Amino acid sequence: LSFVVPEIVLVREKDNWIAKLNTAVVPRLSFDFENFELLTQAKLAKDEQTSWNQKAAQAKQFLHALEYRFSTITAVAQTIVDMQRSFFTKGPSALKPLFLKDVANRLGMSESTVSRATAGKFMQTPLGTFELKHFFGAGFSASDGETISTAAVRRRIVDIIASEDPAKPLSD
Repeated sequence: LSFVVPEIVLVREKDNWIAKLNTAVVPRLSFDFENFELLTQAKLAKDEQTSWNQKAAQAKQFLHALEYRFSTITAVAQTIVDMQRSFFTKGPSALKPLFLKDVANRLGMSESTVSRATAGKFMQTPLGTFELKHFFGAGFSASDGETISTAAVRRRIVDIIASEDPAKPLSD
């Protein structure tokens, strides 16, 4: 039995869908400024002071990188939600074609950043838990000019087959 802990939880607030970071995945780390100040003001030997300053800078840099990582994941998820709004309001058959470059362009990021931010990341929604990559993919143009994703086409085929009369199945 395996399970995933989603990085993003989708909640509905009035008429908006909000992608929120799941606090269960955020490590509880902080920089202790009080001890930092005490050690910075302490009378340490020059090499110890240099070492201390380097380690403090690395710790601050690590925390900043972690914060940036989580803010990137949240921004990418929110953009996906905004661009796939019909999926969340109408269901899986309303999934639209979406490419990494679409999200990257909207956020002013590179496609590789969006790809890394979505790789192996999950979002819990009222419709289920999905890998963020689920929301990307090519599609087709329908006869009415509407675009539809390949995943939505597959979903419609499954729905049609499920609703057909077993005694009189539809012809290929």
